[in-house]
Amino acid sequence: MIYFTPKNLFYIFLLAYTFISIEVTLAQNKDNFPVELLPISTCDNCNNQIIEHTYYTVSYNEKHEQANWVAYELTSDELIKNASRTNDFRADQYVTSISAELDDYKGSGYDRGHLVPAADMSFIAEAMTESFYFSNMSPQDPSFNRGIWKKLEEQFRAWAQEKHNIYIITGPVLEDGLSTIGHNKVSIPNYYYKIAVHYNTQNNEYESIAFLLPNKKGEQTLSEYTVTIDSIESLTELDFFSTLSDSLQITFESSLSKGDWNYDSKYNPISNNQQTSNNVNDNSRQTENNTKIRCSGSTKKGTQCKRYIGNTSEFCWQHKK
Repeated sequence: MIYFTPKNLFYIFLLAYTFISIEVTLAQNKDNFPVELLPISTCDNCNNQIIEHTYYTVSYNEKHEQANWVAYELTSDELIKNASRTNDFRADQYVTSISAELDDYKGSGYDRGHLVPAADMSFIAEAMTESFYFSNMSPQDPSFNRGIWKKLEEQFRAWAQEKHNIYIITGPVLEDGLSTIGHNKVSIPNYYYKIAVHYNTQNNEYESIAFLLPNKKGEQTLSEYTVTIDSIESLTELDFFSTLSDSLQITFESSLSKGDWNYDSKYNPISNNQQTSNNVNDNSRQTENNTKIRCSGSTKKGTQCKRYIGNTSEFCWQHKK
């Protein structure tokens, strides 16, 4: 029989409290993606796990050993490069079942394709290394990953620079009967989708655009891959933006694009030692291009909100009192 003295019980409690505190800290998400806009699964028997990494959220599908979707906000100031690519591919320790591993991809002929691009996470080292979890990877044809998919990722960065912030949801189309790789049987998707959403503070309306691309070499222009959000919902058993009003969802999800999405916008990579007009001090509000200011609201982490708004208000739509 084991006896516990008051002193031993104190140390056991202290150790348990320490582990709990670490877990809570690691689970705190610094990203500004509104929880109410996260996709909802309409599948009755799907075994999905929602994981809040620090800089993006992922819905992990154990059956297919990859994400149903990843979601995050990308802002113009996050496109200032402060961290180099780490290539520290590794299993996701927060997946409670089994995560895909490096051996699953070795010799498969498929790229470890990022869903959250490493280039979108180069603003800080912690975000960069988080992008190399295998829960953020999916088997992609090399000609697709290094071609049209890379081009689409760069276009999204250009829109983030132009609009100052966009919300991004990306994922594979997962279905029964897909081929697999590795001993963990990671499914090889036939298609991938990518959705961008922007809240226009000038007219207080949401703007959106969605793409669906086959997992092979791209032969068309980006605009030819645009689809409705409704069509992606029917393929994925996901419900996007379900908390929006029914009337808004109808116009928002049934059109090929809503708002102004300029394909002539080009992504201009910026390093942290370059002097630019959109450099932002995290501890202060600054004007940007004399028309935008940074929201004065605070995130649940206690840091300043990253959104830019019209100079007639101090708070973005989410932080208005």
